[in-house]
Amino acid sequence: MTKQHRCELRTISAWLRTAILSAGLLMSLLPSALAQTGDGDWSEPANLSRSGAASAPVLVTGPADRLRTLWWDQFDGITTATFDGSAWSAPTRATIELVEVVNEEVKYTPIAAMPTIFGDLGGNAYALWLGQADRDTGLRPLLFSRLGAGSLAWTAPTAVAESALVWHAVADPAGSVHLLYVRPTQSAAYPAGIYYRRSASGGASWTGARLLYPSVYLRGLDPQQAHFALAADGAGTLIAAWDDPRLGRSMLRISPDNGETWSEPQPLGSSEEGSRGVLVGLSQPGEALVLWQGVRVAAACALYQQRSSDGGLTWGEPQRVLEGLNACPERAALQRSADGALLLVGSGAELTLAAWNGSQWSEPLRLGFSFRDPELGQQVYLGTLVAEVVSDTLAVLGQGQDN
Repeated sequence: MTKQHRCELRTISAWLRTAILSAGLLMSLLPSALAQTGDGDWSEPANLSRSGAASAPVLVTGPADRLRTLWWDQFDGITTATFDGSAWSAPTRATIELVEVVNEEVKYTPIAAMPTIFGDLGGNAYALWLGQADRDTGLRPLLFSRLGAGSLAWTAPTAVAESALVWHAVADPAGSVHLLYVRPTQSAAYPAGIYYRRSASGGASWTGARLLYPSVYLRGLDPQQAHFALAADGAGTLIAAWDDPRLGRSMLRISPDNGETWSEPQPLGSSEEGSRGVLVGLSQPGEALVLWQGVRVAAACALYQQRSSDGGLTWGEPQRVLEGLNACPERAALQRSADGALLLVGSGAELTLAAWNGSQWSEPLRLGFSFRDPELGQQVYLGTLVAEVVSDTLAVLGQGQDN
């Protein structure tokens, strides 16, 4: 790979387990070591794309410390490389193809842009993207495809929604896929609003669409500003949350039975302060955590949280947390570790990391990544950072400053 369009991955071992499991959360003692990305705690950077044309990196974890990266190649479309625990494979094309019959001839057309990709603990990857507009209605269906662990062939795309403005999906530890999406069209049968669907078969079949939050105001939502959060423990408990732009508050609903029934929508934060950027996480059985940002607050970043010990049936009082943050993390998420603890990961040009052990947060760390290219000797500054927890290791993927 040239100096342009680099995808790099670096890993770190041991500190994650220390941070999460130590009684005193010793992550607070490690900033000097972790901030030095060139020291011995980190593996050597691995050049994954080897093409000079990579963007939109995605990281998927699997069993036995296996990793899979996917990215968009300017010339080859979706491309992937895998880590078997000791070495990375060469990059390989893994495009999703649309099948169309034209004049009795079958045509295979690769999709034209990077879809939304996420993974499960088994190493499977899932993709969601908008298809071509329907000739009669003009609606663009939301399409779904699955890439099995160790495979390079995606399943045939299927429509999971007639139309969608924005969407968010996760896979739970039991292998089910859960989907939230905003339907931007209004009808008597299907009002505009937020809908939920579930697949217990890796996308082979889906439950019917269930309306969680009707709102015609969501039709004007800016997809770039939309925020959704979804957590599922694999035992039936679901937490769905989103920011309502009209109310200026984040909303929350709970399901104890894999989406069959849901609690009433619950606003987060006070009406005076407002709330946004909601995050949800499920750690130990029954243990749930919800975080959000205060909107009308003088602090640069005011994070609040509520806890539940009964699967979201009841919640404690809101508490201000992580006051050491100078700015709220960009595109943050709560990730569950193998030990059931939660790690706050904020991606972008910097990583924001903090560990929750069930009773308290570690001191937050902000990490940037730069290093000298071992082949060219030039300094590389990683952006578009994403991170995933693999056992007691943190894997970080990003691309260089030249896109």
